[in-house]
Amino acid sequence: GEQEPAELQPAEANPAEQQPIASKAKPESSASQSQLIGQFAATYNQHKPPTWPAYNPRGNSLASRLLAAMRHAGGPEAFDAVLIQALQAMPEFWRNVYPQGRSGGACVAALLSGDRSTTGLGVAFWHVFSWGAKSSAATSQGSRSVASDPDFRRACRLFVWGDHAWRGQGMEAFELPDQEKQRLTELLEAAGLGRPGQAAKQFAPSSHF
Repeated sequence: GEQEPAELQPAEANPAEQQPIASKAKPESSASQSQLIGQFAATYNQHKPPTWPAYNPRGNSLASRLLAAMRHAGGPEAFDAVLIQALQAMPEFWRNVYPQGRSGGACVAALLSGDRSTTGLGVAFWHVFSWGAKSSAATSQGSRSVASDPDFRRACRLFVWGDHAWRGQGMEAFELPDQEKQRLTELLEAAGLGRPGQAAKQFAPSSHF
């Protein structure tokens, strides 16, 4: 066991490790970027819905988006919490329909971008924040009961958000009076799903004969 102390020597004994920093900061930053991406991929793969494909990062193409998201969240650890929440709270359409035939990279790109209606509005509107925020907002406002409310559960079962509109699921949704459709989809909007005001636009009496 005589060699053990030598192995525990401080890292500065190895000048090779210092070289990239001395010559140029670039390799160090790209190394830390791929580390961040690797960490993100591990968290994503561990917590993603079973319907979403695994993500195997190739290169650092996502680095700038990931760094922007981490800055917005307040650091890598805070971002991890938001990411896990978003993966658990994502709307039905994104959970079940969107990933069909898509790669892990495409699904991750969807997380790190927003709907067309929010293009140009910035990082705060990316899905990773909008999906994560709605569940944390529900918790922080003490309205945890929303998710267990039978009307809300019924609304989740009967309506999904897709192509910028509410879509009814099955005959039960189809046969509901417009007033009831509006009431249920407004519950979903209040929980942060879809787009605010769309329920009234779609189902308010004025838009129908």
